Amino acid sequence: MSVFDQAVAKGMMSTRYAHACLKKIKSGIVKSSVLNIRDGMKDSGAGLRVLKWLISSGTANDNEFLKNEAFAGILMEFIVAEGLQEAAWTWIKRALEARSNIPKTGPARSQAVRDTVTPLMCLIKAEIMDAVPLDAGYLCLSRAAGCLKGSSLQQMRPFLGPPCWLLAHRTIHHLHPPPSESSFESFLSLVPVFTEHIDYHFAHLNVLHPTKPNVESALAYLRKLDTDSNTDSFQEPKDVRERRKLVAHINLGLDTAKFLLETHRFSEAEWVMDFLRTNYPKQLGVEHKKQLEQARAEALSLELLEELSLV
Repeated sequence: MSVFDQAVAKGMMSTRYAHACLKKIKSGIVKSSVLNIRDGMKDSGAGLRVLKWLISSGTANDNEFLKNEAFAGILMEFIVAEGLQEAAWTWIKRALEARSNIPKTGPARSQAVRDTVTPLMCLIKAEIMDAVPLDAGYLCLSRAAGCLKGSSLQQMRPFLGPPCWLLAHRTIHHLHPPPSESSFESFLSLVPVFTEHIDYHFAHLNVLHPTKPNVESALAYLRKLDTDSNTDSFQEPKDVRERRKLVAHINLGLDTAKFLLETHRFSEAEWVMDFLRTNYPKQLGVEHKKQLEQARAEALSLELLEELSLV
């Protein structure tokens, strides 16, 4: 940071140079013997020094500096590590309050929406950077939704949709430890904000509820898929969107089967596994087929043991 201080003193500092400094400091922390990278970032104090420069230089008087997404991303990581999130919320609120200035149509709209979302997205990514529960990310989303109070779902979706999708992906793919009940349910309440496929997301997220998992809506969703003769859900995907939808259905089935096995609902678990084997034989692949067969064997053995009153 001595190089940073010298550049600031000479009036030569810019977001480009500040990004380089923070990147170098983080790289040194990662390569060091520190047990926790976030603790190392906190001890460096680099985020506070960059924040002081942003304020004293007037750079933080508007959100232009956040258009450098690489700088915004690493700055947020240091800000979170050092507990300086309220500074980030100043920028997030400013961005959301200016959303009425975004063009309604045209090529400039897409970039303007992205610029508006960047502060919130970068903060949430920084909050969930490590293998930690997603509570902080969920709560950030709820706070941002509060800033948009009074807006319709359609008006909120462009700004809350991207971070919602990020958190949904991290949740559904089990990339973090279980969150608290209250923060998870705050996220559940925002499902209609980011997707029109509400039935699927409610079904899958309720299976993954940290304290009150429930598979009834998941079973209903899978049975509807199974009986809908007009569905294209089982066909070879033609594009990325269709592939994501197909993978989502497979993952829902696997999570549902797992929960049913763990709760000794063996006949329903067998139906789900048969549903997956029948409708997604090609997409499941060898690894998932083995997973299903292992689950089936486990179910049968547990069922047999129960019949013998051994468990």
